[in-house]
Amino acid sequence: IIMVSLLILKGLNLIAHKSSLNLKLAVLNLTRQKSLAIWTFSASILAVFLITLPEQLGAYLKNELTMGKNELPSLFLFDVQEEQTDELVRVLQKGGYAAKALAPMVRARLTHLNDEDLSQKIAEADATEREKLKKLNNRGYNLSYRSAPDKSETVVAGHLNLQIFDAASQQIPEISLEKRFAERLNISLNDVLNFDVQGVSVLGKVTSIRTVRWLSFQPNFFVLFQPGVLEEAPKTYLATVPALDSQQKNDLQALLSTKFPNISSIDVSNLMEKMGTLVGSLKIFFQVSFTLAALSGFFLVLAIISRKTQRFINDFNILKILGYAEHQILRISIWQNLLTAFTALIIGTGISITVAHFLSAEIFGQSAWPDVPSLVRFALIFLVIFFVATYILLRINIRKKVTRKLTKSIFNR
Repeated sequence: IIMVSLLILKGLNLIAHKSSLNLKLAVLNLTRQKSLAIWTFSASILAVFLITLPEQLGAYLKNELTMGKNELPSLFLFDVQEEQTDELVRVLQKGGYAAKALAPMVRARLTHLNDEDLSQKIAEADATEREKLKKLNNRGYNLSYRSAPDKSETVVAGHLNLQIFDAASQQIPEISLEKRFAERLNISLNDVLNFDVQGVSVLGKVTSIRTVRWLSFQPNFFVLFQPGVLEEAPKTYLATVPALDSQQKNDLQALLSTKFPNISSIDVSNLMEKMGTLVGSLKIFFQVSFTLAALSGFFLVLAIISRKTQRFINDFNILKILGYAEHQILRISIWQNLLTAFTALIIGTGISITVAHFLSAEIFGQSAWPDVPSLVRFALIFLVIFFVATYILLRINIRKKVTRKLTKSIFNR
């Protein structure tokens, strides 16, 4: 932040030479007291950053939880056996419900990466690399396939092939990986993966990378094969049931527990409600914590402004001698502090937007967009506070200066 403040001062020096006289005097007075200006900019930028960051993250989370709320399923079903799918659809239709999505899930184990046997690589690797390769080799992976793209997914690299695979083509089936999953395993486009599916070796070539909005609560997978490869493999199914009212949902859960005791369900609407409450509580906690820290910085800024206005009184007398009216001199000082506030506002919000974008991309896999209304609202409040504080402190210091002069004149008599 201090380096940014130094760059700001250099930039303001360049601008000052091409500005009006009042603005030029304000900039020169600001840059002349370099150490004080650096502290002012640093404290102001930090205060803006600490106040706006929780608001940006909170707005992103709220948007994620409410995005496509009408499209969220009421229930998420899993452990549906292959022989139960037709009966499940029939029971749901008979009760006036609908299974929105039936997604196959095939359990597999990764054995080879680009023709390299992971077991062999584990034996030859050093201790650190060995642990990483063991995780790759031992963990189970959920594979799936689908005939149409899902709205909760976006292809960010390559192309998603949903055409039925032709076994006679002698080609390697194409697969699509979720972006963060591919990054964790250090897998790129055109890499060839070999999965062990119940003792059967299944090859797949990575031809696309996807981002997934997991909060959509649709059946999404890290690894998607093109259709025509896994249909004969042993599998279970995932399913979702569209939005239902509370009574319908309870009736359906009771029906499922009776007809299909092995099928488990998640109440998505109830889960989202709890998540919304949790996010709201976290947002308040972070806002209070960050605001308290920001207020400390803001009071420091006010103290610096007070100190600057005290120093400005000497310039005040000089400018009066040069023929400036009092309101013109006040305008110069207000310009000086508003320039500080406006610059800190731009830099501080820019940093908070960047950090929010980075955190949301790293943690949630989706980039956050700025919450413009909250930023505009904060900017107006921040500038008004700066303006009022500057004006009041100037008036107080001018009055003190006049009072001291009068007192000194009386005692001298």
